Parts: sequence; C-alpha cells; structure tokens
Amino acid sequence: STLLALPLPVLTLPAASPGVCPKRKVLQPFAPCNNKCDNDRNCTGKQKCCFTGCGLDCVPPQEGTRDGGRHHSCCQHKS
Repeated sequence: STLLALPLPVLTLPAASPGVCPKRKVLQPFAPCNNKCDNDRNCTGKQKCCFTGCGLDCVPPQEGTRDGGRHHSCCQHKS
C-alpha cells in the first residue's frame, strides 16, 4: 500500500500587540458607534484595537498582561 502525504493548511491567529487596552466606561451616544479597527493588525506601531466607550479604535496600550479593557471582545463588527 502507498501512503500519500498531503500538506495541511497552517492557521495563524492575528498578532496581538503587547500591553493591554485601557479601561473605558460604556457611553450611551445618540448615534450608532462605528468600529475603526477589527484587530491589532489594523493599528499602526504598538497601538491596540480597543473598546473606547463607543466602538473600537486604535489606542496606545497600557503596560500589563491582563486585558481589563476587554480587548475588542465587546463590540464585534456586524455587517
């Protein structure tokens, strides 16, 4: 019998920038909130894609290892 070795696809997760998102209070704006990023790769330099109180935006990170700012988990972009 002959065995065939087929390459398996390699899955990569989006790279997260070091640091944590700053804690923000949820705002209740009159207009809908728009997300300006989806993950840290959308941000320049060492910025992180974080919740800003109204949607997601690229912000400078705080030092630390715990993500108390709910790193872009609260407001997933809906199409």
